[in-house]
Amino acid sequence: MKVRSLVGAAAALIATPLIALPAWGADCVAGSVAIYTGNNTGSFSCNVGPLTFFNMFITTSGDVTFNNPAITPFILGGEFGLTLSFGSVAAPGQNADINWSFNVSGSGISDAFAFLNGSPPTNGGTSKLDEFIFDAATPPNLLAQLHLSLPTTPTGSAFFPAQPQIFVSKDQLNHVTTAEGSSSQTSSITNAYSVPGPIVGAGLPGLVFACAGLIGLARRRRQTA
Repeated sequence: MKVRSLVGAAAALIATPLIALPAWGADCVAGSVAIYTGNNTGSFSCNVGPLTFFNMFITTSGDVTFNNPAITPFILGGEFGLTLSFGSVAAPGQNADINWSFNVSGSGISDAFAFLNGSPPTNGGTSKLDEFIFDAATPPNLLAQLHLSLPTTPTGSAFFPAQPQIFVSKDQLNHVTTAEGSSSQTSSITNAYSVPGPIVGAGLPGLVFACAGLIGLARRRRQTA
C-alpha cells in the first residue's frame, strides 16, 4: 500500500519536469533547506558533478531541526550526491519524521547509495530510513528500494538499469517507546548516485569503505563525550 501511494505521488511530482527540462549550470553549494526547496516550491536546481538535483521537497513532524548549512554536496570517487544535516530526536511514545524527495537527471544513472548517521537506539527505540527510487515514466515504475536501520544497517546500495532521470522519495523515522531509557536520534542522511565512467578504486566499494570509517569516527566521538 505504501509503495502504491508513493507511485501516485511520484507521478504527480515528476510530470511537470518531464515536459521541458531547462539548462541548469549552477553547482550545488552548502545551503539551507529553504534554498534547496525553493521555499518548498520545488523551483531550485543545482549540479553535483554530472548530475542535476531538482524538484526538491522536505517536510517534517516531531522534534526535527536543521543545521546551518542543512544541505551540502557530496562527492566521493564516482559517486555524486547530497547530505542533509539535522537533529531528529523522538519524544517518549512519539515519532520524529523527515520526508525528503527530489529528482535527479544525468546520463545513465545506474545506482543509488544511502547512509544514515545517528546514535544507536536504546530500549525499544528505532531509527530507520526507507527510500524508493522511480523512473521518469508516466506512471512511474519502481526501480529499487533501500531500507536502512540503526545500528545494524546504516548503509545500503541498489542497482538498476541506466536512467536519464529518477525520482527519489525517502522517509526517515525515529520512534521512542514509553519505556524508561528508550531513545532514538539521527543526525544526517547522505544520498549519492553514479553514472558511467568509474574511477579506478572508487565507486560504491570505496564509498562503503569511507562511510564505514565515518561510522567508526562518530562512535569514537560519542565514547569520548
